[in-house]
Formats: sequence, C-alpha cells, structure tokens
Amino acid sequence: MVKDKNDLLTIQKSEIKGWMSSQLERNEMTINKWCKLAGVSATTVTEFMSGSRDFLPSITTLTKLSRALGQRIVIQDDSIQRVRLASMKLVSSQKKNGVRKMTTKNNLNLVDPEATVQVEFGSLVETDSMNDAGVHKGDYILCVEHKEIIAQGSIVMIFLEKEGVSPYLYFGHQLVPVSTDPKYKKIKVVDADIVGYGIQLIRNLTH
Repeated sequence: MVKDKNDLLTIQKSEIKGWMSSQLERNEMTINKWCKLAGVSATTVTEFMSGSRDFLPSITTLTKLSRALGQRIVIQDDSIQRVRLASMKLVSSQKKNGVRKMTTKNNLNLVDPEATVQVEFGSLVETDSMNDAGVHKGDYILCVEHKEIIAQGSIVMIFLEKEGVSPYLYFGHQLVPVSTDPKYKKIKVVDADIVGYGIQLIRNLTH
C-alpha cells in the first residue's frame, strides 16, 4: 500500500521509465532520435532515465514524446476497485444572464458496503481541458473535497468562470491542461478555484 508522497513518486517514476524503455526498444531508436522527433530536450530525458536528477518529466514532455510515436496519453487508474457513493451530490455549472455559476444537485443515493474509498461527490466534466488525455465533456470525475497528499499527475477539478467545471493535472504546484485546444493554459494551484480532487473517472460511453 502506498503510504506517503515519496512512495507515490517512486511508483510513477518506475512506470514512466518502463514505458520509455519499452518504446525505445520497440521502435529501435535512441533517446536523441526520439527527442529530436518529439521536439523535447534529450538531456532532460537522459537525466530522468539514468536517475542522475530526481524529478518527473512534465506532462508537456510526455505528451510530445507519445505524439511522436503516434500515441497519446490516456488517464487510467486501476488501483481503486470499488468506491462508496453515499448520497452523492453532482457538481456542475449553469449559465444565467451571461454569468456562469456553480450548481449542486443531489441526484444519487447509493451505498456499497464493500467499498474501500469514500467519494464525497461527482463532478461533471464541462470542458475540453483534458480531451487529449481521453477525458471528455460529459464524463464524470468522482471526487473528495480535501486530500492530504496530492500525487503528481492527479486530476484536480477546478471552476473556470467562462467555461465551467474543468479537469486539470497536478504537476509541481501547477495545474496543467492536456488539450487539443490551445486556449487552456497552465494555472498556479494558488490561483485556481478548486472544486475537488479526483478519485476515479467514469466515462460517458456515448463519446
């Protein structure tokens, strides 16, 4: 069981390094060739792979590397098998008289006695801020209001005044979009109107 932030970072580093190594072997290319193709720093990737510097590559770097191979980053979390939904409220937004405001509705009352994680509310994805990571409008993110430890790469739901409730990724005290739309920019955590912290993604299968 992961107990602290260092454990979380170790697991993520190991998984990313494993993915990079497998792609280099599968495509029979060097780090320099891959990075040149992707338009990222070969020094950064080399230092990460060798462990000479203790850091995680940015989501921008990982996205460019994956796109260079015709792939894309998709958010997946298979660590949580069951979640508890108890009188779950749904957070979204509504535009009225030209102004968008947060709304809350109680629309689900279900308790799973075998669940291992308590979810406090569901949040409707209303924007394309993470559409390039497979999180689309109409999906739902099950959330908690507070988290003692925020792992790098976690989904954080925030409220954008002109857009609505939006998912972003947490990286180094910044919230980072993974979108095909360039209008979505990085946001400092201290400047964000945080709605909640994502626990599990529920996809809308009509996409």
